[in-house]
Amino acid sequence: NNNNQPIKKTMSKNLKKRWATGLSLGAIGTLWIASGNKPFTFGFLCMSLIVQSEYYSMVKAVGVEPATKTGILSSLLCYITASMLPAYHELVMPISATYLMLWLLIFNKKSASISEISTSLLGMFYIGYLPSFWVRLRALNGYVKAFPLPYFLKSWSRINPDAWTQGSIITWWTWTSIVVADVSAYFIGKKYGKHKLSTISSAAGSASPNKTVEGALGGFISCTLFSILGAYLMNWPLYAITGSIYGLLISFIALVGDLTASMMKRDARLKDTGTLLPGHGGFLDRFDSYMFTAPAAYFFCRDVIPFAQKLLTKN
Repeated sequence: NNNNQPIKKTMSKNLKKRWATGLSLGAIGTLWIASGNKPFTFGFLCMSLIVQSEYYSMVKAVGVEPATKTGILSSLLCYITASMLPAYHELVMPISATYLMLWLLIFNKKSASISEISTSLLGMFYIGYLPSFWVRLRALNGYVKAFPLPYFLKSWSRINPDAWTQGSIITWWTWTSIVVADVSAYFIGKKYGKHKLSTISSAAGSASPNKTVEGALGGFISCTLFSILGAYLMNWPLYAITGSIYGLLISFIALVGDLTASMMKRDARLKDTGTLLPGHGGFLDRFDSYMFTAPAAYFFCRDVIPFAQKLLTKN
């Protein structure tokens, strides 16, 4: 049909933009992870300012005035303590929440509304605290002896010993796993999607009407298979089991993060949170899947993998 040709051309153009931006972000992300712990943290500090700006603009679009300065300060502290004082990192959120309430009680000219309090707390938690666990994951000590690094990566590791550590490799593989889940869900949903997500969750379906059950399942399966491969290459104990659990966990929580941002955008009546990334929208549009996954990835690799190793050693 000739009437559909302009629509198809526009969709094809947008898909090419998404691919170009996505591949560029992948290359930048790899270099960013390999740059070392301090540059990695600095990158998060910069990106958090952009994402905070997008989040607060979205909140203001529904007529709510959050405590933006306190939220930004809290987020920056989350990343700095995660890098420099990890033992105190988990104290930042309760201290920041207490400081927020003191600020609203002492310096605010009027009593703050529930919406103002809740959106301020969510900004601190969602943009600051949750993703700051990527910094802690990146900083996990030890080298992965069994990981077959290409020659150019080995050469880079000699120049910068902090480049390819246990934490950096796990971080890279986890981020790539999320991309695999996202891309697989999109194309499998396009090709085989017959049942909208609303058939199992009306709230999720209304937040993201284009998502399908088949697409979500395709994302879960693809991410799980990719994670099993990563677990094998990284010499994880019981790699088929730990890789499967990790892949399912990461892909499911990534979808939760995606749908969370979609709910907020729908409430604010926005298609995208920004325009900085061609074909993707804003930074929050692109990285919403990475918010909730950070603590899960960190605690799984810090606690579950060593526990599995102990079980294997005992047997």
